[in-house]
Amino acid sequence: GADGAPGARVLGFAAGEAGGRFASEDALFKQALGSLGTFYAHPNTMVWKLTAFPPDYDDPQRYQRKGNVAQYADRGWCFCEASWAAMVKDF
Repeated sequence: GADGAPGARVLGFAAGEAGGRFASEDALFKQALGSLGTFYAHPNTMVWKLTAFPPDYDDPQRYQRKGNVAQYADRGWCFCEASWAAMVKDF
């Protein structure tokens, strides 16, 4: 962490997309999936929810749409992560 304490960062969009991983990375990713609920539901884990696209997201000059473009509440992993975090946090 910023204070020198051990820490970790998990980015949902980076963790959820399988494309582009090496086999060794994919094996570690699959192993880590079993612990994500514990990570998000830990009282000392800080969770940020990015629940909306930028206002100009429909502008193809600024953004290239790829993958899942469903709204936050309609995404399976976002729902799981938010549910785990809500077990011990107030949003």
